[in-house]
Amino acid sequence: MKKGPLYHIGLFCGKRRWLVLVVWIVIALSIGVIHQIANGQEQNTFSLPGADSQTAVDLLTKNFPQVSGGGAQVVFHATNSAPTVSGPGVAPGATGTSPGAAPVTPGAPTPTGPLADPAMAAQIEKTLAQIKTLPNVLAVGDPYKLQNGAINPDFTTAFANITYNKSLQDLGQPAAEKLVDAVKPFATSGLEIELGGDLMQSLDTPTGTSSEILGILAALIILLITLGSVVAMGLPVLSALIGVGLGVQLLGILARFVSVPTVAPEVAIMIGLGVGIDYCLFVVNRYKGFISDGMDPEEAIGYAIATAGRAVVVAGSTVVVALLGLLVIEIPAVSTMSYGVVIVVLVSILSTITLLPVILGFIGKNINKGALGFVGRHATSGKKSWGQRWARVITGKAVPGLLAGVLILLVLAIPALSIQLGPQDSSDLPTSSTVRRAYDLISTSFGPGYNSPLLVVAQVPDPATGKAAVSALAADVSKAQGVVSVSPPLFNQSGDTAIFTVIPDSSAENQATAQLVHRLRDDVFPQVTQGTNVSAHLGGLTASFVDIDNRISSRLIAFIAVVIGIAFIILAIAFRSILIPLKAAIFNLLTIGAAYGVLVAIFQWGWLKDLIGVTQAGPIVSFVPPMIFAVLFGLS
Repeated sequence: MKKGPLYHIGLFCGKRRWLVLVVWIVIALSIGVIHQIANGQEQNTFSLPGADSQTAVDLLTKNFPQVSGGGAQVVFHATNSAPTVSGPGVAPGATGTSPGAAPVTPGAPTPTGPLADPAMAAQIEKTLAQIKTLPNVLAVGDPYKLQNGAINPDFTTAFANITYNKSLQDLGQPAAEKLVDAVKPFATSGLEIELGGDLMQSLDTPTGTSSEILGILAALIILLITLGSVVAMGLPVLSALIGVGLGVQLLGILARFVSVPTVAPEVAIMIGLGVGIDYCLFVVNRYKGFISDGMDPEEAIGYAIATAGRAVVVAGSTVVVALLGLLVIEIPAVSTMSYGVVIVVLVSILSTITLLPVILGFIGKNINKGALGFVGRHATSGKKSWGQRWARVITGKAVPGLLAGVLILLVLAIPALSIQLGPQDSSDLPTSSTVRRAYDLISTSFGPGYNSPLLVVAQVPDPATGKAAVSALAADVSKAQGVVSVSPPLFNQSGDTAIFTVIPDSSAENQATAQLVHRLRDDVFPQVTQGTNVSAHLGGLTASFVDIDNRISSRLIAFIAVVIGIAFIILAIAFRSILIPLKAAIFNLLTIGAAYGVLVAIFQWGWLKDLIGVTQAGPIVSFVPPMIFAVLFGLS
């Protein structure tokens, strides 16, 4: 068997295991100390350079800082009557420190609904007063005074917007928890109080701990069946956990110098455990085979790293290339997340070819200890496994098997042709969430567009003449197809920047909302502002999602081409073949297409969604397709 550099690395680590172990311990402790000193914190800062929504954010931050902070929403509902969809009588009119939604038209007949009751109104006013006392709260709307809030015509449901003086990442989960505690005492049997808005999303962002534990347990069971002994089962998980642990600490150090999204560690752990266990499984399985053939343990380690370890290096390099291919999309948060995952993957590769040999060196010939009955007995009995028998059958009928496999993958990929990228809004949360209940109340009582407002930011070079131009802009926007209402323009103190809110007639997930965004930017804004020197930009969370979808959709083909091209070169060099990387590229495109098809069928079309706990079908979140492609292409 041919020896190479990896053989000597494995042999050295197996023979000098105490030395290598000490080096690993020193490196791990050093990384831990640096991580504590750096104290890097992940944060949800997001930017989309070149996008219109990002221009709107930058203008707000610079010229209108008092309305650029985080926000939340408090929703009141009289529980003794069901909400009704709003109709005539809801019109623009919000005033206050930040743009609001459409309240009841002034001058309408005196309402007689539940929330018009003086006792109920007093309870709501007490709640709003308590919210105003919370730290960092800049302003709280009042639906009764038509300020930054709304109340539906039959007075069964009302909401008020809450504006903070700090960004969402600065406020974090503690601010959301304080808001929950503040309103809880005011909810009664007749008054339901729910909380929504961007700030409250932090309470409903799941932590990956439980899913990671389930994943590890599932991996242990699969490894036990595959390797046949308790000792062999535990090695891949142990080595992978060490590699992922160090990789995540390095990611924490990186967060000290660049903005790392809060979701990055969870994604890194998920992918790191997958590749780490996968890679270690290759080596351990090959080592077991060499030991069963009577090879000396140290020689077995060297040859296991020379063979399976080579596969690990090639596979890991492909994963790294695929993840770095995400840079083509040019979204800073995605780029940083890819850097973080790459760090974890590189540490996992290093752990597999240097630390795992150390562990194998200590275990030696005890690798098969803890064998459980019939599990894996084919490995020692000489009998062929079911996998070997299936391989013999399928290779014996290669052409029919190939055609059947390709046909199955193509059928599974059909739904991918109708993939729809879009945002994930609060309707996807479980009904146990206060954010979901607030979303449902507003959508039912006011209309779906109230949960997906758009924010127009207008820059006014000449305040003397700019107010008339901005008023004309707001009037024309209100007449656009798909617009329910527009709030009065609000100017900053210097008069050079104005904002107003646009309420669409559809939810953020609805394609009609994206079409409205394009219609306002491409048609309405240029026509109204022509010759006025006023520049208008469309921002807000909903518009940002539209820009993200456009960016990813326009770069997806280039991303796939870059990843396949570079991976093709790596595989061609590794295997000294053109046919093998060509086969790999075609096979991966088929399998990933099938994965996209299943994704669309379940999450977008809603097929079998109840079996996996999906509450509502909708568009596929924009980040998912490129991330899936990067991970699946690299792993397979």
